[in-house]
Amino acid sequence: MLQAFAAAARSGSFTEAAADLEVTQGPISRQVRALEQLYRVASRRLYGFALWVTGSPEDAADVVAMEGEYATGSDLESDYASTYEQGSPLQDIQFEYDSAALTEGARATLEKHALWLQGRRDVRVTVEGHCDQRGTTEYNLALGEQRARAVWDYLVGLGVAAERLRTVSYGKEQPLDPSDNEAAYAKNRRAHFSVSQ
Repeated sequence: MLQAFAAAARSGSFTEAAADLEVTQGPISRQVRALEQLYRVASRRLYGFALWVTGSPEDAADVVAMEGEYATGSDLESDYASTYEQGSPLQDIQFEYDSAALTEGARATLEKHALWLQGRRDVRVTVEGHCDQRGTTEYNLALGEQRARAVWDYLVGLGVAAERLRTVSYGKEQPLDPSDNEAAYAKNRRAHFSVSQ
């Protein structure tokens, strides 16, 4: 039974392997889900490394295809190719009101950013923390710094070299949308990425 699980795990289908073993509840099931998530992250990191080594999205995708099906070159590279040419390769991430905690969506976006950065070792990034217009200037400057730092910590944890990243807080001083409504507030609660070489 464990040999079947190991074979399925090598092919990347942890969930199917767990179902074959009738492991659907309890701590073993949670461990299987955790392994599956780690495999996905490893596949993404492998793509980033392969892209850095080969310089070719197609060759990098071939390397990942040899290891599993979770990450492909087109999935990871196409998001960035056109925007990089326009000078804004990294999508902003949003925050909840009065919070510097990264949402699940923000973490997923940052994983893509980390892979993109690992493929471009000459690029440096300033992570800008921004807030909506409510609250004092001092409070929002501190919150903006916390947001930028949360992003910095996560990217460094994903393998981006710390010396390639710096943080700055603009608080509420540079809103994307100066309107006084919830939609504008949500746009302004963000981390923005200023890329340079």
